[in-house]
Amino acid sequence: MLILMIVVLLVRVILRAAVIAALVIAIAALSGCTYQSRERLVRAGLGLTTAAIACDVGETMWLGHEGAWDRTYMRGLEVRHLKETNPLLGETPSTAALVLALAGATAINAGAHLGRLPQWLRLAWSAAILGAETYAVAHNARWSPACGLGQ
Repeated sequence: MLILMIVVLLVRVILRAAVIAALVIAIAALSGCTYQSRERLVRAGLGLTTAAIACDVGETMWLGHEGAWDRTYMRGLEVRHLKETNPLLGETPSTAALVLALAGATAINAGAHLGRLPQWLRLAWSAAILGAETYAVAHNARWSPACGLGQ
């Protein structure tokens, strides 16, 4: 139980760091930082966005309960089943579909960061993905353990 609490605390710290990193990346893209400094931010953005994507998928896998999608929550007096909100995956994606989504999102993310796009666009990509994934992880955290780690 102590290890789980430590993991949850670390994930919360990492998510806060991701939000700060997104702001730093956005500011650096607009400021007079050197090319090398911005390139280091692009590489840091690759690591942070990949971690955020993996965390989002981990939480979704936990919510999906190995494809059963039988976890519920209360809304007022009504019991509702949790569902995936990504229309590309459908409301109840299988575990295999989530693993494929993780692989695809990671490949696209790496391609965007390491490809031949202009540096400002790669920095903007980092900021946008960090913002979207931080929102998704925070939204999922209402029902699942951090990054899907735990019981």
